[in-house]
Amino acid sequence: MAKTLILHRHSDKTPDGEHISKAGLEKAQAYGNMCYRGKVVNHLFYSPFVRTVETATAMRLDNQAFDAVVMHEPMFGLGSEEAFIVMATAEFKSAVTTGASNLDALSIHKDERYRMFLDEGFQALRAMFAQMGEGELGVGVFHDPLISLIARHLGYSEARSLEEMEAIVFMMNSYGGIKAKPLVD
Repeated sequence: MAKTLILHRHSDKTPDGEHISKAGLEKAQAYGNMCYRGKVVNHLFYSPFVRTVETATAMRLDNQAFDAVVMHEPMFGLGSEEAFIVMATAEFKSAVTTGASNLDALSIHKDERYRMFLDEGFQALRAMFAQMGEGELGVGVFHDPLISLIARHLGYSEARSLEEMEAIVFMMNSYGGIKAKPLVD
């Protein structure tokens, strides 16, 4: 039986980027109710950034799917202050400013930093799966473009930068193989 992990990008942020906005709070709560109605979410993961914690918390509000959820400690590897400092080079910022998606801008790091992002992301993904039992559902809230980067490397070639609250599904089979696919409601 497979383990399923659905990783969302955080919700809409405030203009200063420090928190999710009131609209973002409402959106996260609505997505939590829409995506997980009738399901049981066993695990909730998030990065150490305030926006991801706020989004994960909002998804749980008045949502029976999360009644028995284990809310884990912050997961590193899919977004940390240190990673974003390394990622947000002048070239990255310039690419985003001129219209590139975060995922496409990240591709400028065709050196050891790119490999570092990928390796840390896979370690975090495997660590989340390791905390889950067979047949369990985990939900995570992290940052773009790291979720999409991992999905592309797992063969989901159509993976693109995620908009706020969009998600990608990762499934691990009983042999430890992982596949990625789009979240289809």
